[in-house]
Amino acid sequence: MDVTKDATKKAGSELDFVDPHGRRQSWTVHYGPSSDSAGTAVRSRTVTSDGGRTVVQRWVPAELATRVPASCDPLENEVRAGVRLAGRFRDAFPTEVVRLIGYDLDRAEPFLLLSPYRGVAVAEVAGRLGLAEQRQFEVSLFRSLLLLAEADIVHAGLTSTAVRWDGKAVQISDFSYAAVVGDPRVARRESAWASPNQRAGTGVAEAADDIWAAGMVVLHAVSGRADPLPDLAGRGPALQNLLRDVFAADGAQRPSAADLLRRLDAHTYLPPAADGVQQAFAEGRQVFDRVLTEKWPPTPTVALLPAPELPRHRMARGQIALLVAAVLVVATGVAVAMALLFGGSR
Repeated sequence: MDVTKDATKKAGSELDFVDPHGRRQSWTVHYGPSSDSAGTAVRSRTVTSDGGRTVVQRWVPAELATRVPASCDPLENEVRAGVRLAGRFRDAFPTEVVRLIGYDLDRAEPFLLLSPYRGVAVAEVAGRLGLAEQRQFEVSLFRSLLLLAEADIVHAGLTSTAVRWDGKAVQISDFSYAAVVGDPRVARRESAWASPNQRAGTGVAEAADDIWAAGMVVLHAVSGRADPLPDLAGRGPALQNLLRDVFAADGAQRPSAADLLRRLDAHTYLPPAADGVQQAFAEGRQVFDRVLTEKWPPTPTVALLPAPELPRHRMARGQIALLVAAVLVVATGVAVAMALLFGGSR
């Protein structure tokens, strides 16, 4: 039964999905009113389980998903980022980032479930932060980028609406444009928040892309103005020092999130990787095996193991190569075999 068809569906419907670690879940749920996400085909609403847990559901209507398959890309990007983040942080998942709860991208109306949004969009409080609150906001924002970089995630869509603020900490939401470090950039010509190379769609995604956009968010939060071009002239010395080189044309010249935290005299601590290298190897292998079986038939030289269900929509060869790279990092024992088998797939 398709329970995501519209917001008027009767309460008490069964909702089946897969969590970020590949485990199947089934909830009896009640739906809240729906709303459209500006500029995309994605719709959103709250979903509350009979157990009292409330999450955010984002989905694409069946007619649009069938007629325009690319309309599902934002959901796929969010799931891909959410699975990577869940695999890296597991029980130590950071509060600064919205969390993927589950997904099903193979049904008529593909959907995902996210942890509840916290606070308000920064755009709603821009220009109204006190000095102490500004610093707290900056620390939390750049700490969130440190966490994304740790998982090799580039948000690629940071704006003052994607960044939320509750007075104590940020929450990064809307991973509709998210990429993995090294993915070919997708042109963001319409975005005034994106770096020049992002707008042009040249090169590959890198953490420095988010540094530029975060600098734009900081300027908006402090001044209340969303200027199309970054301008530090006339800003106070503290802000000028913090954002020094953030808007460098060459991403390699921009400071990292850790550099910016050090400028703020804030810590750069990261949670330890969950369960060590063997756990990372097992998860990376499962993801790789699943993608492999869908892209190419198995061969006698590759042992395929059961794996959790993952998105199956338009997986590019570049993404396959990135998954291979992830396996190589955590499983040096199979590095040579993987390189020989897939080294030319980019």
